[in-house]
Amino acid sequence: MGFAITSYPNTTPLVGLFSSQIKSEKDLLAINSGETTLGINTFRYDQMFAPTQAIDQITFSNISDVNTAKGTILSTADGTNFYNHEQYYGSSSDAQTATQNLFNDAITFNETCTNLKFLAANVLSTPTFSVGIAVSSTSGGTGIVAISRTPTLNTDFSVVIHTVSGTFVPGQIIFVGAHPGVAFTDLSSVDFVGSAQLYNDVVIETFYPNLEPPNMGVENPFSPIEFNILDSSNRGLGVANTFYSNSLSGGSIVNSDTTNNSTGRVFVFDVSSGASEKSTIDAQLTNISTSRSSLTTPNNNASTLKGHKKGFSVNRWTLGKSTSQMNQNITDLESLVSILENSAYGGPY
Repeated sequence: MGFAITSYPNTTPLVGLFSSQIKSEKDLLAINSGETTLGINTFRYDQMFAPTQAIDQITFSNISDVNTAKGTILSTADGTNFYNHEQYYGSSSDAQTATQNLFNDAITFNETCTNLKFLAANVLSTPTFSVGIAVSSTSGGTGIVAISRTPTLNTDFSVVIHTVSGTFVPGQIIFVGAHPGVAFTDLSSVDFVGSAQLYNDVVIETFYPNLEPPNMGVENPFSPIEFNILDSSNRGLGVANTFYSNSLSGGSIVNSDTTNNSTGRVFVFDVSSGASEKSTIDAQLTNISTSRSSLTTPNNNASTLKGHKKGFSVNRWTLGKSTSQMNQNITDLESLVSILENSAYGGPY
């Protein structure tokens, strides 16, 4: 719009001025639309989204294979299997070593459990030790039942607990349930059980929800930022992929806006009497290694492609935001011109 122009043919000055501005805005809209600028950036985004989605699907398929193998390990080395092939250790360190040797790269947290043992002569009641119930002692030890057990009167009994705090001292009374709990009997001795928590392998997508799809109603498309686990519903989205085996990042569970809980707990067992179960676990560990290797190339390339896709996403939002603002300006100016032309307001001006 030329500000040196003070008159417009066939119209009054202000109506002419703002009508000229409306035309200018519409000309800019025409440039932004169709096969120019906004149209081209949208086209390029769509071009990149399709292969990114396909590559993500391959990554997701491999991740699913890893986690299916972990599920088999969980069901093989569960509490039932443990009591079918019991294995105890004299120290926590020995139990930890055995856990690492058996489950190798499938575990997230190597967490030794404590086994509380009771002599038959002291088993005079039969409370149920259900998974998740609290256990404590007069010596200050606390823990949580890891494998459900119910004692039999006058029979040797033991129960495995995790998340142990304090010390369980033989000769002290053991209580079952939330503090103060119900008194069970005197503790006879303590040993240890190898155990670990498993989490899924994950790929985390760095994702801007106001960028894909573009939200013109916000001033900053980079807020908020989300870190979502790749799944079948969000393939192709985001600006980067990062793989985390066992959900670990620097020794802690990776930050994620998607719920990511432990899938369960495994227990080290006697691999001599449980040779068949040991073979199953070994086979699944091989599957995990193979699937992890298979996902590296597609995941890295998907992340690279998403980085390029981000540029077109930003351009699409920026041009879309500009288009939205111009449309609003045109609407406002057309309303203003109708007032300036209206004799009821003293017009035309």
